[in-house]
Amino acid sequence: IQGVGVGLIVDGKLAYAKGFGYADHAGKVAVTPDTVFVAASLSKPIASWVTMRLADQGRIQLDQPVADLVSPWPLAQAAYDYRKITPRHLLSNSAGTSVGGYQGWLDFNALPTLEQSLAGQTNGRGPVELVAPAGSKFNYSGGGYTLLQLAIERTTGRRYQDLARELVFKPLKMTHTSVAMSPAALAGGAEGHDDDGSPLPMRYYVEQAPSGLSTT
Repeated sequence: IQGVGVGLIVDGKLAYAKGFGYADHAGKVAVTPDTVFVAASLSKPIASWVTMRLADQGRIQLDQPVADLVSPWPLAQAAYDYRKITPRHLLSNSAGTSVGGYQGWLDFNALPTLEQSLAGQTNGRGPVELVAPAGSKFNYSGGGYTLLQLAIERTTGRRYQDLARELVFKPLKMTHTSVAMSPAALAGGAEGHDDDGSPLPMRYYVEQAPSGLSTT
């Protein structure tokens, strides 16, 4: 590992923060407490928080059919009744949806829409499908969180990234955190590496609710 940022929280307050090593593979840019890292699936707790804030405000009902929020229905027809899926199912990975994780894209300008992603434009991960009845079992699904992101955007008329900033990051003064997953948001961020330490290029995601978090 080229570098790491460490933070210690004691009684709800940041008691210690320090960077170790380097943010780049050339060994020229030191990691600091403000170095941005891609945080991958830690996006999901943020999406859960956004959803619960919207629920508190009465803008989303946790047990209403997601189909009421997303029309036309973006997933392929299946043997299971999609009208039984609720935001609560999506939050708890029990909606019966597929696609555990995403591959991302090397070209930010080539990102598909959320609807295209759900339909299968996922750089090899396939479409999000219903593989089990809603509420029947746990099935880890980034695809379910993508569907939740679309439902949030459709029902609020707002971009998910703006809601995350407004409802979560700004109140907590998380000024270096974003789900925008753009070159601007990731400028100067830590470079990625493979299991053997080989450099990996940055990948971008339209699926911000399951995959788009970057933070210090």
